[in-house]
Amino acid sequence: MSDNPWAAVTQSQIAAADAAVSGAERDAISGHIYPCWNLDAGAMQGTNYRVRLALDVTREGRVTRATVHPEDEARMAREPRYRSFVETARRAAFNPRCSTVPVPRAPYEHWRTLFLTFDPRDVR
Repeated sequence: MSDNPWAAVTQSQIAAADAAVSGAERDAISGHIYPCWNLDAGAMQGTNYRVRLALDVTREGRVTRATVHPEDEARMAREPRYRSFVETARRAAFNPRCSTVPVPRAPYEHWRTLFLTFDPRDVR
C-alpha cells in the first residue's frame, strides 16, 4: 500500500472529506496558512499556478505532512518555476507560525487529511 494519501483516494472520498469541513472552517485553515506563504509577486506575473496538497494533521491541528497531488508533482518535474511555487506552499504549511491550523468540529477521522488547493488569487 502506498504512503501517498493521493494514491488510494477517490474523488468521492475527497468530496466526503470536504463535506466534513465547513466552508468557514476551510477558509480559516487556508487563512491561517496563507500569511506564511511567501509568494514572489514578480515571479507570479502572467502565471495561472495553483497546487493541490494533502495535509496530514494531528488531532491538535499540527501539520505533519504536505503531499503534492501526482499531476502537480509531474508538472514540478517539467517546470522549475512551478516547482519553486509549489515548494513555497509546502514551506508555508510547515512554517512554525502557521503549522498548527484551526481544528474542524467534525470527528477527527473525517479531517485527519485535509485536501486543499493553494491558489495565489485567494491570498489577500
